[in-house]
Amino acid sequence: MKNIFFTFFVLCFTLSCQAQTKSDKGGVTKEIAYTDITVAEAKKMATSKNVVILDVRTPGEVTAGKVNNAINIDFQANDFRTKLSALDKNATYMVYCQAGGRSAKAVSIMKEMGFKQIFHMKDGYRSWAE
Repeated sequence: MKNIFFTFFVLCFTLSCQAQTKSDKGGVTKEIAYTDITVAEAKKMATSKNVVILDVRTPGEVTAGKVNNAINIDFQANDFRTKLSALDKNATYMVYCQAGGRSAKAVSIMKEMGFKQIFHMKDGYRSWAE
């Protein structure tokens, strides 16, 4: 019986630690959405007018090609957070970089800043272009 209780406790604790939440002004806790997506899923999503496509690569990388209608905010720029803060936190975002590393870090920053709906193109633009 102790083993069952202990297992249940560990399972509940683990699940509660994995959920990422944020309280709004009313004290209500809301789930912050963040989802890794494949390039195929990103290509479908990119056709939606309700999705803001955020390219976090350098301007030099963008000159070699980008996803149509993407907004470029360079992750490596000193004003990255400032430019993010000007965006609508309630919009739906699809974020990508060249290979997935910088965009994963950008998504973490966006979650920290309170963005609600974020999709991360985990394989980056290099897979998109193939």
